[in-house]
Amino acid sequence: MSSLAGTAGRALPQVVEAIYDSIADVGRWQATLEAICSLAEGQLAMLAVIDTISSSARFSVSCGDPAVLEPLKHDYGSQVPFYAAVPKMEIDVPFTVDSIYALQGPDTRQRWLESRIVREWVQPNRLDDFFWVALMKRPTRIGTLMVVTDKDRRQISSEDLELVCLLAPHVRRAVTIGDLFEAERRKAEIFRSIIESLDHPVLIVAEDMTIIFANPTAEALLAENISVACVRGQLSFTYANANAAIGRAVQLGTRDEFALGPCGINIPLAKTAVPAVAHVMPLARREISARISQRAAAARVKAPRRGRPQSRRWTPLRRCSD
Repeated sequence: MSSLAGTAGRALPQVVEAIYDSIADVGRWQATLEAICSLAEGQLAMLAVIDTISSSARFSVSCGDPAVLEPLKHDYGSQVPFYAAVPKMEIDVPFTVDSIYALQGPDTRQRWLESRIVREWVQPNRLDDFFWVALMKRPTRIGTLMVVTDKDRRQISSEDLELVCLLAPHVRRAVTIGDLFEAERRKAEIFRSIIESLDHPVLIVAEDMTIIFANPTAEALLAENISVACVRGQLSFTYANANAAIGRAVQLGTRDEFALGPCGINIPLAKTAVPAVAHVMPLARREISARISQRAAAARVKAPRRGRPQSRRWTPLRRCSD
């Protein structure tokens, strides 16, 4: 087994914990990305959510030698020919340079090797390969994680790809929920303020699904008592499959947030063409400022979709330790 695989058994759970800590405190993303880059034995790493309408970054963080990163940001970033491959990339699956060549067609490799960015940036900095993961593919949003390796690193192995694949759903969950919070986060200094000021309904529940906190929009939704209800103080969903899936994800997240993996993302809350969906976010080791309550376990988030019926998104969060 590769050295990355050996290291991962010890380091991955701590990296996953750092990823979830970064949702409530975006200032932690720099150190978190550095940990991801180190785990993958990379030299540079970039994590970003791009607004496809304005072609601007809604969220962006990078790590590595500034002398190498700055030219990429200011001179060469627009010349990377691989972005067209993102719509074809499977979510949470790490791609290497060779797999991108295969995805984009036979001429891709030669065009890349002859490009200005390779001659003036890649080769002088002795860069070689990458792990590139699509995290978000929406009409108005694209989210990706890229870790760039250099020529001194051993060749990327199948074990390396498997480990990055294990890490990817946690990054995707953090980026997805963080993107929902971003507009309000600019106006709020702590997690409670973000949740209370959200236009989306948000509830926080304990491990047994007891409701601890509901923002005003969520209270109004509970009053409707249609797809979501409060039954003897506990959060309940009319759709049985949602009830089972969310309960399982909360319990799994309580025991081991790393084991949560892809479970608990986009859980449909109704059997309809455009259902409300739920995300499960672990909170057990979050700091007090990020927990709302010592017993916090779940939150509900509503996010309307333009041009389609309104969709309500619930984000069940993992229980906080007492």
